[in-house]
Amino acid sequence: MARVDLAYARSLLRVAEPVDLLRVVARRVGERLSRPPSLPRLDDDAVRAAAAALGRAPRVFDVDTIADDYRALFPDAVLRLRSRAEAILRHEIDLFGEPRAVGASIDWLRDPLSGKRCDGDGLFPEGVDPKGCWELARGGHLVELAAAARVCPALMPRARAEIADEIGSFLDANVLGRGIHYASPLELGMRALHWLAALELAGGAAAFDDAFVARLAGALLADGCFLAAHLENRGIVPANHLLGNWVGLYALGLALDGAPFARGWRDAAERALAVECARQVGRDGAHFEASTAYHRWALELLLAAHLWARAADRPSPVGETLHRMLIFVRNYVGPDGCEPAFGDGDDARLFPIAPHAAREHAYLLPVGAALFGDPELRAPGQALSEEARWLAGPSAARVWRWLPATPAPSSASFPTGGVHVLRSTAWQVELRSGSYGQKGVGGHAHNDQLALVAWLDGVPLVVDSGTARYAADMVLRDRFRGTAAHSTVIVDGQEQSPILPGRPFALVDAARAPRVQLEDTGVRAWIAGEHAGYTRLPCRVRHRRKVTLRRDLEVVIVEDVLSGRGAAGVEQRWHLGQPVACTLSIAARRRLEEVARVLGPLDAEQALLIGDGCLLVQAAPDDMQVSIGTALFSPSYGRVQRAPLVSFRKLLTFPKILTTVLIRVGA
Repeated sequence: MARVDLAYARSLLRVAEPVDLLRVVARRVGERLSRPPSLPRLDDDAVRAAAAALGRAPRVFDVDTIADDYRALFPDAVLRLRSRAEAILRHEIDLFGEPRAVGASIDWLRDPLSGKRCDGDGLFPEGVDPKGCWELARGGHLVELAAAARVCPALMPRARAEIADEIGSFLDANVLGRGIHYASPLELGMRALHWLAALELAGGAAAFDDAFVARLAGALLADGCFLAAHLENRGIVPANHLLGNWVGLYALGLALDGAPFARGWRDAAERALAVECARQVGRDGAHFEASTAYHRWALELLLAAHLWARAADRPSPVGETLHRMLIFVRNYVGPDGCEPAFGDGDDARLFPIAPHAAREHAYLLPVGAALFGDPELRAPGQALSEEARWLAGPSAARVWRWLPATPAPSSASFPTGGVHVLRSTAWQVELRSGSYGQKGVGGHAHNDQLALVAWLDGVPLVVDSGTARYAADMVLRDRFRGTAAHSTVIVDGQEQSPILPGRPFALVDAARAPRVQLEDTGVRAWIAGEHAGYTRLPCRVRHRRKVTLRRDLEVVIVEDVLSGRGAAGVEQRWHLGQPVACTLSIAARRRLEEVARVLGPLDAEQALLIGDGCLLVQAAPDDMQVSIGTALFSPSYGRVQRAPLVSFRKLLTFPKILTTVLIRVGA
């Protein structure tokens, strides 16, 4: 019998809903009393039916005129597509934003990030991050290769050969149901989506050898059977993995229509996707995992289901939810097109035809605008993305030109995602306050309650530290999801919610943040949230943060109210996207004096210059010790560097109010 983690169990009992606990207990008991699921035997007739189905599979991509369109719409992209295709053919494959040489013969069990092998059947082999193996095996690069061959037809013969060779070598190296590539059923769904996309973009089943098509069809049919028998619904609160399971089965059900089981998968997936949309996505359009990166991932999963439904001329089971999720993206992306990076981010994407920075999400908005004809998704100054032409079809450019550009709302609140936004001409400020996600289980959440991110004049100013990596380094994993990695307040060096050892995807919500308050009167707007994460400490501190945007002054005022008893060490941290200086320019001093005449005394000796455009000053410094240094920062999955950090520390007696002002110098 597996050892029960009592600390984890107690934590779950405090936050989990009884109905979820009962459901899990009933399922686990049922599994113990029944035999493990057995996979059906697939005979030659089943494989032939699957191969025939691939020959008539729905067309997700409308690319008959893609070469001409690309030269007109994206003239600079043609050369990039050709160059990246040549690199893929040399097995120099972009993984997590960096090119990796994976060898003339790809070892599908070797982690391309560390060089270590993912042997055995475990989910997390010791010292190995399976995400490297999974990312390569998902085959997103094959979709990019096939897309490049569509735009540059001279590449097509080599692209088809590479697609057949890589899929064949993967099947040679892996046994159904065994090893790292079957440890997470989500991966089967992602491989299926990308293999089907690559096959279609490379000309469809008719363009490939019959023996390869039969082998691919048999593998997809077998994987579908495995996936249907191993749905990832055993956890307390199933999340994006289960969503991906159903999207994969939906695509397989439509692509293999006429083969055994296919229509059953299709019908079951349609019903399940409607249920999961209602369960995992709030009415505000935010995914419930408290991660903006995983919101993008869930959105792209639903986008794939929507495109497959459209291709098969079936009503979309996810269209309304997908539209709401796109509106959330429109609100949280910064003026640079990037997400705030709240919660985990592993850079996961579907159909990665065009490269983007890890935190860039704005490319999705033209896709949504073209699919739904919604001007709210047409941001001023934004160009049509390549994805819009690939995924929304040849009408995308016409719809994009026709839609009027619409400014983003001046303020917005998304309780499901715990993201709250204030904007002015110069500023975009976002406060993270809400559930840890997954009904408090917090699989991909961070200890980031009341953390702030901000852009000033279109440039990141206050930033989130990111994620680094998952399983390969558990200490680093916990460091990046800890409170100190976020621009918020730490009391007595403690976490807002305890991080449980050995549980890299559990962060049970002890902070219990209530719904925020938001008010916008035009000249000024404010957001206020609080959390109870430190009330478990002897000082019983409750942290309340109010963020006020004064649009008349172009300043942001942050008030941290710490109610409690006795005394404790307090640290307020600011993770920054620009360097910090203690010496103020003449223009900065004049600007500080101008703001002080309105807000009250602001000491120039307490002011720091961030970049050359912002002052950070403690309006009520209380003689806190100022430290200027650096902290770890992860711009994309697997990459760690250093970025500027400012912290204010002192032993304080409660209650206490700390006031910090961010001032745009050029206003």
